[in-house]
Amino acid sequence: MIDRSLTFLPDDSILPAGQTNKNSKRKKVLMPQDTRDKIVNALIELAEQNPEKSYFTFSEIAKQAGLSRQAIYKKHFSNVEEIIEYIRETIMSPFLPLYESYKGEEKTNPIVFFSQHMIPAIYRHRQWMKVLYTTAIDPFWRDYLTGFFTQWAEQNLDIDAQKLGIPQEMGTEIIVKWINSLIEIWIVKDEPLPAEEFAQLFLKVTSTPIENFVVSD
Repeated sequence: MIDRSLTFLPDDSILPAGQTNKNSKRKKVLMPQDTRDKIVNALIELAEQNPEKSYFTFSEIAKQAGLSRQAIYKKHFSNVEEIIEYIRETIMSPFLPLYESYKGEEKTNPIVFFSQHMIPAIYRHRQWMKVLYTTAIDPFWRDYLTGFFTQWAEQNLDIDAQKLGIPQEMGTEIIVKWINSLIEIWIVKDEPLPAEEFAQLFLKVTSTPIENFVVSD
């Protein structure tokens, strides 16, 4: 299982990862996909319209979605943070089977695997990811993504940190932040490159020594 960076509570407060609210009794209701999409897209639209605003009320979301506030609260989400969590989980859910499929492959370069499989998964949710990166709606998004890819890197990347003279953890952190930076630069564009094109660019950039990026006279 993937470690969550946040646990959301019905009273809109936030607990660190690993802690849960024992008094929370979130209703488990089967939600129609089209209604969930309306709610999520309403929040996404509000965030796009108000990029510096970090919180929206159910009334604002309901009005944007064309639904009643009570319908959202009673049948779908207990609070706004649950909508954010749903967005995160929807974006990251394709990566879970990819984790498992990579374990079964042999002699596959993990960076190549990332470019072939994970980049297309990211591209499918490019609009939501762009909003998470460029607005204040989820201030913990970068930390969440860093935690996710750090776990993947620790399990799959064989980093020769000793050769660089740095601790293993620092080597992993450098690689993860480098990958995250490339993803963010790509996905926040108004019209990001298609997944196949960016995958090729990603492989080219990650396989090129950084000294080659600087032209000296």
